Amino acid sequence: MIDSILAVIVLIIAGWAIAKNYDAKVVLFIAALVLLYSGLLLGHNVLGAKATTGLS
Repeated sequence: MIDSILAVIVLIIAGWAIAKNYDAKVVLFIAALVLLYSGLLLGHNVLGAKATTGLS
């Protein structure tokens, strides 16, 4: 539940920033990073071992 609330908050802030004429590319990039790192901190498996190419 907390992840859904956090996603809505980030999307509202990103929409507000774009409406205030901030650079959309930068705003969306930062919003994506915030959502990615919050997912990691909440314990979600962001990129599973089966989804990788194995070229590491």
